[in-house]
Order: sequence, then structure tokens, then C-alpha cells
Amino acid sequence: MPKTRHSYSKSPGTLGHSFFIGICLATFALTITTDHVRANHTAPTTHTVSGSQTITPGDGTPLTRAVALGNTELAAALLAQGADINQPVPLEGSALIVATKSDHPAMIGFLLAKGAEVNQVVAGDETALITASRLDRVSIARQLIAAGADINLGVNAETTGGKVWRTPLNQANSQTMRALLIDAGAREDGPTLRYR
Repeated sequence: MPKTRHSYSKSPGTLGHSFFIGICLATFALTITTDHVRANHTAPTTHTVSGSQTITPGDGTPLTRAVALGNTELAAALLAQGADINQPVPLEGSALIVATKSDHPAMIGFLLAKGAEVNQVVAGDETALITASRLDRVSIARQLIAAGADINLGVNAETTGGKVWRTPLNQANSQTMRALLIDAGAREDGPTLRYR
């Protein structure tokens, strides 16, 4: 087996080594394709985004991954290339629900400004307001209500025990959330007739 030779530098002001170690920069590149964005909101173009975040492959799409990270720069680039802001993703929900789950109020504001449907019902994930209520995301619930979320919109969700009604109020996990919802007009007598 050949021996590896290392060169050393004894010049003043150096650490004494001239090894190439490799430097990790605070940027990353995500390669995505334009045609795929339009079809599935995954994409073939290159975006370099500031920050030290990495996007790893998973069940989501580039848009929902960017949303989960709270990266509005990347989300804006993906939307500009044709990603559908309201396309639900199995096991994740809509981009708005992902932002709610990830507790990113700034991303919620960004998505609403870009046209995210505040009352969108997504199978398995209900609505963004129901998700915010269940996870006790009070500041996000306030944002969604201010944006016009239907406070009494319920869904008839399929569970292992059968179908159950879920509303923001019956999913509230704190007295603070319950008070917010009741003050905003949530009814205790059941959901409206709008349901999935």
C-alpha cells in the first residue's frame, strides 16, 4: 500500500500545515426542476439559499419542506416557479397546515399573503385552525381568525374508532385557546354544516 505524503509549511503566520480540509459554507443549493414544480410542486432548477439549513428527502415536497423550515426565500422561489400553494400533501396537509404544525407565524403570514386558502379542509389534517387549536398555537390561531378562518367549521374525520366531528373548539388543548375561540364566536353546540 502506498504511503501518503503530507506537506508542511513552516512560513510565519500559518498553523504549520497546508492540508486541504474542506470548508462548510453557510449556504446550500437545492436542485429542483420547473416541470416537476408545476406537476407536483417539486422542481429542475437550482436555488442557492442563505442559511445553514438542509432539506432532506422525505414524504413532503420542496414547498412543504421549505415551509417546515420557515424559509420564506425558498418558498417564494418555488411559488414563482409554479408550486401550488393549496395542494395537499398526504400525511402532511397543506402548506398552511405544515406552517401551523411547525409553529412559524411569519410563514403563516407569508402564505396567507400569497393566497393560501385559510379554510381549506385537508383529509387527515382537518383545517389549519383545527390544527392550531389542537397544538395550542394561540398566536397562529389569532392570525388565522384575523385572516377569515371559519371559527365553527368542522370536519367529520375518519379515525380508527369511526368518524368523529372535529372543530377548533373541541380540539382546544388549553383554556387560553378555548377563550380565544369562544370570544371569536365559536359555538359549543356543534359545528356548522360545512364539513368534509
